[in-house]
Amino acid sequence: MQGKLRVMLFLLFVASFLAASGSVLFYAFGYRFNFERGIFVYGGSITLKSNPVEISVRIDDALIPSGELDQLNQSYHITGIIPGEHLIEVSAPGYQSWRKRVIVRSGVSNEFWNITLPRQSYDAERYTGTDGFTRYFQSPKPTVFAGIRESGDTIEIMMRDTEAEANETLFARSETRFDLASHENLEWSPAGDQIVFPIFFDNARHVMTVDIETRESRDLSQEMSQFSMLRPRWNPEIKRSLLYLANNNLYRLDLALPETPLVPMLLASDIVTYDLSGSDIYLYRKDGTLSFFDAASETPEPHLITSIPGAADYQEGSTLIVYDEYRIALISSDGALLFFNDSLEETSVRTLAPEGISGVQFSDDGKKLLFFSDRDISVYFIQEWEVQPKRTQEDIWQISRFADSISSVQWAKDYEHVLYQKNTKVYVAELDNRDQRNIHTLMSFDRPPLQILSRVNENQVFFIENDSDKPTLISIDFPEFNGFFTR
Repeated sequence: MQGKLRVMLFLLFVASFLAASGSVLFYAFGYRFNFERGIFVYGGSITLKSNPVEISVRIDDALIPSGELDQLNQSYHITGIIPGEHLIEVSAPGYQSWRKRVIVRSGVSNEFWNITLPRQSYDAERYTGTDGFTRYFQSPKPTVFAGIRESGDTIEIMMRDTEAEANETLFARSETRFDLASHENLEWSPAGDQIVFPIFFDNARHVMTVDIETRESRDLSQEMSQFSMLRPRWNPEIKRSLLYLANNNLYRLDLALPETPLVPMLLASDIVTYDLSGSDIYLYRKDGTLSFFDAASETPEPHLITSIPGAADYQEGSTLIVYDEYRIALISSDGALLFFNDSLEETSVRTLAPEGISGVQFSDDGKKLLFFSDRDISVYFIQEWEVQPKRTQEDIWQISRFADSISSVQWAKDYEHVLYQKNTKVYVAELDNRDQRNIHTLMSFDRPPLQILSRVNENQVFFIENDSDKPTLISIDFPEFNGFFTR
């Protein structure tokens, strides 16, 4: 009798061992027991990469051990998730949370590579000596910038070196105002040794330059009696050489010899607008053709890119924005947006919006085009995108539409998020369209800021806050730097 009992206990132990070890093996290979169906099912997985790196992950409000951090790309991989709909929440102390509903499928990994959690509040860095700034312009030198002060009919251009903590006046004049036409700005030369800007005084528009080293200013319009100079920009290939439009002609002006009389060099005629990219100058002509030539050329011979259909609608007031000769955007005076995409097999010119567009920005890799009006933000995908969420070439995603006016729309550092201003708040919205988009408040002000600028190379966002009688330049670190393998 006792022998039979020992045999039965042994067999029970073996059966229990086999059942337990089988369950462990099933679990190790990603199977989970579904109590509703009473069977083992093959689970799915979720991969998360977040900034900040140290996060807590909850699935359906249950805290999930995230496992070891992958040191190669600093991502977390969670396996064995029962197929079906789940709510994921990513959080970290001091940061806003990220939430998204996900459909998990057997054997499939749901990947989220671009989770960015803004802080709940930021300690902004304030830049002394910037009281009264209304505009900020970054120099090619990372520590140097210029700011514009405007008081009544007096303007002042200040330069600040954050490394030396010194402010210097570059230009000041009374009975003057800035005269910025569409898509014009104060512009630094590529070497950071000159600035050019348009102003208005004595009932005429003037284009001025200032030498950063000598502080000497020149009134180019006065020297040449050419007050119609538009879109002055520095030549990327010839030092101290300026490009500008006048009477639908493109000119080059060499400023290397200050004592030499200015003699404009005609580069091209019948020009509606132009842009610079790399070492080339891109032209849009009245006949509707797009072309380009080397900016260093003394005798330009433009290379034809394409012809724009309906060229009559894209004349005076149009704006050209170029990534390279294969990707070019053209905005008409009433905001119609055309895009030239040379990677398409059929027609390469497409209308992305019939009207109302106020600006566009390319992503750094040229695969996405952000375009926006004062009520809408959208993204056009220039090329296929295989990383989740996958995008098809020529897809257009509307990021958001607003009842109130928005402004300062621009890419954030990862080009998977967009910054924008609405009333007194600045927001960051993700592109990921799986479930609802996460839109977070980045900053709040008492009054709308005068300017917002994302400096993606420095992981910073700059603001000119307007919460007092004297606006001040401030910045925050966003997204925060978390090592060489993060954004």
